[in-house]
Amino acid sequence: MGAGEGGVAASDSNRDAAAADFAAARQSIAAQTAQAYFDLVAATRLRDLAADRLESFQGTFDLVNRRFGLGTADLGELDLARTDVENAKSEINARKDARDQAARRLATLTGRYPDANLAANSWPSLRRAVAAGIPSTLMEVRPDICAAYLRILAADSNVKVAHADLFPRFSLTGGGGQQSAALSDLAKSNFTVWAIAANLTAPVTDGGRRRAELGAANARAKQALASYRSTVLNAFREVENALGSESYLRKQEEATARALEAARSAEERALRSYESGLLEILTVLDTTRRRFDAEENLIRLKNLRFQNRVVLALALGKAH
Repeated sequence: MGAGEGGVAASDSNRDAAAADFAAARQSIAAQTAQAYFDLVAATRLRDLAADRLESFQGTFDLVNRRFGLGTADLGELDLARTDVENAKSEINARKDARDQAARRLATLTGRYPDANLAANSWPSLRRAVAAGIPSTLMEVRPDICAAYLRILAADSNVKVAHADLFPRFSLTGGGGQQSAALSDLAKSNFTVWAIAANLTAPVTDGGRRRAELGAANARAKQALASYRSTVLNAFREVENALGSESYLRKQEEATARALEAARSAEERALRSYESGLLEILTVLDTTRRRFDAEENLIRLKNLRFQNRVVLALALGKAH
């Protein structure tokens, strides 16, 4: 290939790399928009939960006030109940503000005027688990990885190694959607566990045999190859983090759901015992706070699971 042809090929590769960068930016915006939607759902539910909290504490205050009128509760109990009512009023205003800000962020990302009228209050289904045996080649279409490969071509138009020959092939997830051991082995072994490791490392290690073919003598080509390797490793790190979080967040959500069930039962028993004069109001208020804390944690964990699914889709190059 002549110098002129090589320059044209390099320009074409640089142009294609820029297009891949643009595609990566579009995927990032799509992911941010999805995450903003889930943030708005969570903020809406937290606002509604704050209203429920106020209603619950107001009901408890009314109960204590009736007992105070009958002489079976003292002023201290009434003040404790009133404190939680006023705190709940403060909380509901903070939640309204957070919901409105989440709505404005989503409106901005979708190209609308950033007012607070946008509504979102329902979660999609999360019943489907992450599939086992996702092929690593699914990530080959990630725009940043494609751009890194194209920059190898732009650095040296004599490079003949195909993108598929540089990219590792193995299963990203093992049974039950857990991380494949190959992912952790990859980072531990400095690429030597890759079935095609020779294809990736040969350009800078095998001397003269492929020096001209792969541009090993060209410092820019070597730098572009190193950048490609770094991009691929970073991509696998993002996937492994998302897969790991998927498992941990699911377990957290399940445990929090059980905690909420127990807190509801404890609250019901505490209210009955207080009405019978067997418990102090402080215990009743504490059980109610625990119940609402568990409900709030459940909303936050569900949001985190959806956020993580978006991160996983983006890491796999599937955030459209």
